[in-house]
Amino acid sequence: GQVSTQSTGRTFCRSVLMSCNHGVPATRFPAEYEQATGQVLDIKTLGIKKLSHLPRLMPDVIRAEENAQGMLVFYVVADDKTAHIAKMKSKEKPSNKKKYRQPPGVKCQLCAYLWNRFKMIFIDF
Repeated sequence: GQVSTQSTGRTFCRSVLMSCNHGVPATRFPAEYEQATGQVLDIKTLGIKKLSHLPRLMPDVIRAEENAQGMLVFYVVADDKTAHIAKMKSKEKPSNKKKYRQPPGVKCQLCAYLWNRFKMIFIDF
């Protein structure tokens, strides 16, 4: 029922947010959730009408803040079981993995990588 859906949803939401040190923009959260869990985040089954209401539904799991650009960002609220993980994640050094600039009109990561690496020309299909 709805209680077990909420419980599972809480667990999944916590694990999605735990993996992101700097939070997840609310607009990206459904895609991150689906990528991590393989399930679509259906907010209606959770009993809310807007994604921005998710932190109110799960204040023990999700904290929301507006960033400098005015974008709503979700952060994990650590509990007794996950506080040590959150502490370790916060001490992690940023990845040395090179971030590739997204050229105009190039939408996929591989194309951005190739464009940045080889300055290849892409035609928008």
